[in-house]
Amino acid sequence: MRNIAIKERSGSYFIRFKFNKVEHAKTWGRIGDEEALAELNLIVKRIERDIAKDAFRGLDDYFTKSESWDKEKLLEGLSNLAASSYPANALRMHLENYRYQIRCESDARKFIDSLNVSEATKARYATTMKRVAPLLCQNLCYKQKKGSPDPFSMYEIDKILNACDNHHLSQLIQFWLATGLRTGEMAAMNKNWVDFKEGRLKVLGAYSRKRKVFKAAKSGQHRTMPLNTSCLDYLGSLNQEGSYFFFLRDPANFTCRKWKPLLKKADVRYRRPYTLRATCASAKIVVYKGDLARVAYEMGHSIQVLSEHYAGVIHSIKAE
Repeated sequence: MRNIAIKERSGSYFIRFKFNKVEHAKTWGRIGDEEALAELNLIVKRIERDIAKDAFRGLDDYFTKSESWDKEKLLEGLSNLAASSYPANALRMHLENYRYQIRCESDARKFIDSLNVSEATKARYATTMKRVAPLLCQNLCYKQKKGSPDPFSMYEIDKILNACDNHHLSQLIQFWLATGLRTGEMAAMNKNWVDFKEGRLKVLGAYSRKRKVFKAAKSGQHRTMPLNTSCLDYLGSLNQEGSYFFFLRDPANFTCRKWKPLLKKADVRYRRPYTLRATCASAKIVVYKGDLARVAYEMGHSIQVLSEHYAGVIHSIKAE
C-alpha cells in the first residue's frame, strides 16, 4: 500500500485510503492549524504501521485518544447548552438513561440509533453532539428523509371546514388553502403585503418563532400571487390596528389548541397545518394545467423541487 497522503478539503485536513477493499476517510482540524496537522501526521504514521502489521481495525480509536470522552463529560457539556437549546436538554435526559459509555464516534452513533425518535430528531441530536464534542462526532451525520406530500382531499377539506366552531377559523383555513403560505409567512402576515385594489398579495418574508425575528423568505426572493374575492373580504374584515394581522403569530399554540382538536372533531387523519400548503400546491398544478413555472413562482419553490415532490399530480395532468 502507498503512503497515506494528507489533503485539504472544505477548510479542513483530510485523509482517504483503502484497506481490504474498504474505503476509509476522515476530516481533521482546520487548515492552518499547525498543531492539528502535526497530530494528524502522527496518527497517519500509526495507521500505516498498523496496516503493515495487519492490525488496523478502523479509524475511531486513532482520532479520539487525543480528546478523551465519556458520558460524564458529555452530560456536562449538554447541561451547559440545555438552557438555550431544547435538543440539548432532551438529549441529556436520554443520555442519563443510557447504560453504556461513549468513548468514540461509533459509540455515539450506537447511542443515537438506540433512541426511538424520528430521523429528523436524530439529525438534530447529532448536530447538538457536534457542538459539545466536535472531534468525537466529526463525521456523525444523519440525513432527514422527507416523505412525499400528503395533501388533504376535497372530501377532507369539506369535513374540516364544517367542523370549524367559528367563522374566523373557517376563513383562516380557506385563506391558507388559497395562498399556500409557509407557517412562518403566515405568522409574519402584514397588511402592507396586500394590494386590495389589484387583488394581489406580496410575500416579503417570514417570522421565526424560535429566534423571534423577522427574516427573509426561504427562497430569498419576494413573490406575488393573486387573491380571490373571498380572501380579500376576509383580510378586509380583520382588525386593521397596527402593522400585523395577528391571526397566526404563534403557530405552535395554534396547532395544539385549534388544529389538533379540529381534525379530531372532523374525524380526519392528523397531518400538520403545513399540509394545507401541499394541498394548495397540488390544486394549483391542476388549475394551471401543469404550468410548473407559474406554480413554483407563487409557492416560492424551484421547478426542480416541485417536479420531485409532486410528480404524481404532474403525471396525472399529463395523462389527461
